[in-house]
Amino acid sequence: MLKHSFIHMSGVGEHRELALWRSGIKTWQDFLDEKFPKYPWFERLFPQVEESIQRLENGDALFFYSNLPGGQRWRLYDEFKNNCAFFDIETTGLLGEGAITVAGLFDGKELKTFIKGKNLEELVPEIKKYSLLVTYGGSCFDLPFIRKEFHLANPCDAHIDLRYVLHRLGHQGGLKQIERKFGLLRKGPIGKVDGWLAPLLWKEYKRGRSEALEALVRYNAEDVVNLRILMEKAFTLSLKKIPVRVQFIEMPKTMLKLPDYDPSFLRDFLGRHSF
Repeated sequence: MLKHSFIHMSGVGEHRELALWRSGIKTWQDFLDEKFPKYPWFERLFPQVEESIQRLENGDALFFYSNLPGGQRWRLYDEFKNNCAFFDIETTGLLGEGAITVAGLFDGKELKTFIKGKNLEELVPEIKKYSLLVTYGGSCFDLPFIRKEFHLANPCDAHIDLRYVLHRLGHQGGLKQIERKFGLLRKGPIGKVDGWLAPLLWKEYKRGRSEALEALVRYNAEDVVNLRILMEKAFTLSLKKIPVRVQFIEMPKTMLKLPDYDPSFLRDFLGRHSF
């Protein structure tokens, strides 16, 4: 989608981008091939188009992230999906309080879990391997926690927060609500765990119940794996909103074995913590 994008360039808003598309200039290469400029502001865009081509060839996600309007950053996914990670954290509290307990990172092929007191210090070097990070609500939750915990200004080069992408498409609510809207149903008692129960599972683990940590890790794993499905659905729906035909090739489906947990322990835990 980035090769069709002009809105990240200085002096180009939605109306000018639309004018370019409707005049038949649908890609950067179309622009460079244009022999008879239709608009007086064409000339100053040539160096920007050439720079965009070079930046994309260099895999510079930060350049496009910095220049795209917030509502258009979903366009990054098509070009950077091969170096993208889906990310989610669990914490000891809610609303920005507490500390990170478990973090999950899924690159479409491999799932990696980071746990406080075991390997959490390996999280940031792993995040830095990717050009693009996808979260749900990460702008207000996950990334501020990462900045605070690891004293980082910028945990990643580029970030897509699916909460806002889906909101603009008319889908509002928490991650579990959104999953159900798109037919993603979690099987077994793990489907009844939510963000309020995750800190309680951590507390149970700290009291000595390893089954609680297993359940928390599984809950987190389902979050990050489902984020990939939601990202591709959101990208496809977003494409339908623009008047230019773009071929989007979805990432191959991954046969991934999710971490094991004890359903009987979790049923008992849920019974003791039902509201």
